[in-house]
Amino acid sequence: MSSGICVDSRELEAALDKIAEETAAMPETWAAVGEGLLPGVRQRTPVRSGRLAASWEAAGEPGRATISSSEPYAGTVEFYNAPIADTLAASERLIVDTLEDELAKVARSIGFEVRR
Repeated sequence: MSSGICVDSRELEAALDKIAEETAAMPETWAAVGEGLLPGVRQRTPVRSGRLAASWEAAGEPGRATISSSEPYAGTVEFYNAPIADTLAASERLIVDTLEDELAKVARSIGFEVRR
């Protein structure tokens, strides 16, 4: 069944190349993903003084989000209690929605109509 849309394959390829170029790194998007995960990480962090929970920070890098802490025992807490890993597992929809929103912005910026 045809959708009734006719697209020149060269135009489509050029548009897809442009989207790939625009989304290759997306550090702002990955930073938004990380920021969105911070509340869950903080909530799942065991608390004695509260310093570790308050110290978690998010950043975006090309192709990924990072969540880190300057507290020296953060790695040990993650290893034994998994606040980051558990938050990732529980937040799949948040991550997908954030990435979809960013891809839609890029697609619109180069003239695609985006429907969900």
